[in-house]
Amino acid sequence: MNIKEATAKYFEIFSKEIDKVLNGELQEVASEVYISPDKIDDYLKSKGLEQGDLDTNGWQYDFWMNYSDGTKSYTMMGSGWYATNITFSVSEE
Repeated sequence: MNIKEATAKYFEIFSKEIDKVLNGELQEVASEVYISPDKIDDYLKSKGLEQGDLDTNGWQYDFWMNYSDGTKSYTMMGSGWYATNITFSVSEE
């Protein structure tokens, strides 16, 4: 298996975990390997979520992207500096 195939396989697994957050089975899921935030963003939009604000802290490339499905709010956050540990969670109301 090459890197492209491994990345696609991991995204398939991670997207199923995201679905568990969207369905209320999990509160949060964290990626253990790098997944491009725009790939996750595209996936969330394909599930009907609307993207809200993008916040960053600047020099460390940390980011927080907010989403909503009309009833619940979600956050994707991660670090460009470390290029790992992207987390997707349902936000506290």
